[in-house]
Amino acid sequence: MINIIKQILYIGAGGFAGSVMRYLTGQLIKKITAPGHIFWGTLAVNAAGCFLIGFLFPLLTSKSNISDNMRLLVITGFLGGFTTFSSLAFETVSLARSSLLLFAALNMILNIALGISALVLGERAFSAVSML
Repeated sequence: MINIIKQILYIGAGGFAGSVMRYLTGQLIKKITAPGHIFWGTLAVNAAGCFLIGFLFPLLTSKSNISDNMRLLVITGFLGGFTTFSSLAFETVSLARSSLLLFAALNMILNIALGISALVLGERAFSAVSML
C-alpha cells in the first residue's frame, strides 16, 4: 500500500510540473503568434510532447539504474500532464511497429472521432442541464 502511495505521489509531482509547463508553453506561443490562432500553442505542446516521449521513453526504459518511480515521474506524470497526445502517438506507433496497422489507424481515428463527439455531447448535456 505504501508503494502505491509513493508511486501516486511521483506521478502527481510530475503531472503538476507537466501541466504548469503546458500552460507556460501555450502562453509563450500565444505571445509570439498572430492573435486568434489558438491552435499553435496546442500544436507546439503536442509536437514537443511527442518528441520528448520518443526520446525519453527508450532512454528511461533502457537504463537499468533508473528507478521505476523516476519513470513514473517523467513519463506518466510529467509527459501525461504536459500532453496526452504524446501517449496516443506512442501507442499508435507501437501498434504500427507490431504490424497491427489496422489497430494503429483505428486508435487514431477513434480517439479523434470519439474525443470530438464527446466534446459536442458534453456541450449539449450542459445546455440541457442549464435549461432546467
